[in-house]
Amino acid sequence: MNVIVDERNASLLTDLVNELLETTPILNDYYERETIEKVVQHCYRLCKTHALYQTIDIGLLALLSLAYGTVIDRLDPEKKINQILQSDITEQKNDTL
Repeated sequence: MNVIVDERNASLLTDLVNELLETTPILNDYYERETIEKVVQHCYRLCKTHALYQTIDIGLLALLSLAYGTVIDRLDPEKKINQILQSDITEQKNDTL
């Protein structure tokens, strides 16, 4: 049963990434798909920790994280999203040099 739930969640998260990219095309100007996927996965884990299971919650947190480059410290005490975003920016700068 857990396998089915995990597969369904993975499908929903993939759909969420696709929807974010379709509805907010400016994200493509700043982030690669892989980075957005990592942020969505991390937001999913954060939401799950706080018993927020709705896709809208995960999507809003991910979108806000990507838009501002930060998240509410209480929800992300390890500051993983900032690390993901900063590493992506560093990689992009190195690629352009």
